[in-house]
Amino acid sequence: MITTKTQHERLRSKVMQAAEILHEQGPISTFIHTNPLHGLEHLPFERGVAEAERLRGGRGYLPNKEFRRLHRSGRITEQDIREALAAHKPGDVGDAIAVEGERVIRAQDVQFLHLLYGIEALDPAHLSWQVHRAHATKRFREDLPQGTRTILLEKAKTDLRLSLDRIGRDWTLCDWVQTQLNLDLSDRVRDCVFHELHELPETRSDSNDVEGWFASLEIPLDRREGYLRCIDRHSGVLSPEHRDTFRVLWLRIERECLHRLVSRHLGVAGTFAGLASGCEHDFEAYAVTRLWQEALAARGLNDPASPTNPDTLAAEDPFVSRLDALHRRIVAVENDGGLPLPLTETIHTAIEEEVHVVTRRRQQCRAIILGLRRISGPTDPNQIPPLTFTEDAQTRLRVCLPRGIGYSTGLMRLADEVQLHKGFHWKTWDEV
Repeated sequence: MITTKTQHERLRSKVMQAAEILHEQGPISTFIHTNPLHGLEHLPFERGVAEAERLRGGRGYLPNKEFRRLHRSGRITEQDIREALAAHKPGDVGDAIAVEGERVIRAQDVQFLHLLYGIEALDPAHLSWQVHRAHATKRFREDLPQGTRTILLEKAKTDLRLSLDRIGRDWTLCDWVQTQLNLDLSDRVRDCVFHELHELPETRSDSNDVEGWFASLEIPLDRREGYLRCIDRHSGVLSPEHRDTFRVLWLRIERECLHRLVSRHLGVAGTFAGLASGCEHDFEAYAVTRLWQEALAARGLNDPASPTNPDTLAAEDPFVSRLDALHRRIVAVENDGGLPLPLTETIHTAIEEEVHVVTRRRQQCRAIILGLRRISGPTDPNQIPPLTFTEDAQTRLRVCLPRGIGYSTGLMRLADEVQLHKGFHWKTWDEV
């Protein structure tokens, strides 16, 4: 092959560059008397090693697995690791990223645990297998230190005992499950009860019905009076003649919901006795589930691996439903210029009652209700579409909505009704 002078010079330049990086004496396997990375001495140590790995394809450090083995054997101490972290990023030492009670979690604490146990990102393709087959959401990792495992299990025992003690004093079973799984179960039951009261206002119940449902939920006798008071707190301002009916409907619907949901999440019966004995029988599953839910709640997140749809409380495969939900959102945006924001049955009823206050004329009431609804595509004139927020209401919500107030609040809907039909225009929540 014929080469030009320019090509010769380019080749010579590359050889000279490689000569500066490669040590003149070659690899040394038994002892070192000179720096084999002398050609990279102008760089900081970590950068020099990384550049040598890139250029030579070798390994500058032991694998993390070997370092972790040395730590378990005592060759590397926790103090060694913390000092190295402090020297590597001294600015992160006091950087608090979370506060829980009196405990402060710092960035260096997370880095420390990552070095010891390898908190690596999980390939999404493996997530379903890890959850359903390896029981990742029910069991501690095998490399969790025994001391930490004991602390977590003891805390779970204490939390379970204290929380169960509140059932019949502060909580219903639905309230307990809601705090444990971050599912809006109590509101769901209350909405269903009010819906049945609205549809069948003449329904009456007696004390025998209450005792029958108490027995099916296995509520201890000494907790039943307090349990009824907990149910009454959910009834709001309800006339005395409807109170007993509300109690019976609550207990029946609560039993139906708990029967399906609790076994799905905790693998135990959805009764007081079932929760107490089932969680005690497998404290590890309860401890891991509780720890996971607390971590999600602290960030205001839904459980991405939950077997229950958080909106409908129906069973679903989370890994399939995420794709379905994404598709529905895309279609909603394309067809309607935004996502529909449905209201609960209770708020729906409250809005209709407020409209009847505005006008008693049936046709005008229907016109007002239809005016509040968002309609996408062709509709059946004999069917009223789902009640959702108008585009204008959504726009003002995004600007004015304070933290902690959800889209499906009755106040928002009623304020919108006043604006449309009484001429009152509002811009801030103080005005509302």
